[in-house]
Amino acid sequence: MLRRGHHRPFRQRFRATATSLGFAPRAARLQWPAVTKVAALAGAAPDQLTGALIDDGQAALTVAIGRHRPGGPGAAHLAGALSGARTVLFHPGVLDTLPGRHPPDRQAARDAARASVPSRLA
Repeated sequence: MLRRGHHRPFRQRFRATATSLGFAPRAARLQWPAVTKVAALAGAAPDQLTGALIDDGQAALTVAIGRHRPGGPGAAHLAGALSGARTVLFHPGVLDTLPGRHPPDRQAARDAARASVPSRLA
């Protein structure tokens, strides 16, 4: 686990960016550990992450969380923290694309579910 002193300048910049974007202080405090966990899994510094590294790290952590506490809210909390963190990482130029609101695979599932609703109910 990373100690608080690791990556201090970038952590301060990350928190300042999160605050300037309107994230609540608690949200920024939850986003940073998610970023550092993904960075540690990738073997990269937090300011060197890419979208693909975050995706891979999130997938690995989600599997691990599911094994440790099946059905618990941990994976959803991680996803929420990383979603906000992607936005924060975009603004100082770490990520080159602003994350979308909904991943395409989830949107397709929602569209399919809506299409299956009888028109009378819709």
